Amino acid sequence: MPLRTSFCTIACRKREGLPLAKILEQVKAAGYDGAEIWWPQVEQFSDAQLAETKDMLARLELKVPMLSPYLGNFNLPMTNREEMLERARRAAPVAAKLGA
Repeated sequence: MPLRTSFCTIACRKREGLPLAKILEQVKAAGYDGAEIWWPQVEQFSDAQLAETKDMLARLELKVPMLSPYLGNFNLPMTNREEMLERARRAAPVAAKLGA
């Protein structure tokens, strides 16, 4: 099995206003096989926007090995456990819609 490379789009988090579509084009142009999509970049997407993104990924021949909601942000006393579980509940169906 060949080694596949992916780019995590969190690396673009400081480039405010840069649309995910443009990031994906740049990921493909850089020669990556996939994009690990950062949750905040798709958190507010409608089903139509998710479908458009999935279509674009297919056109660019990019895979989505994971959606990155960063669930490891538990604090030591775990007082935010429910918040992290809720984030996972919201992110999982989005990941599925993107083919992750």
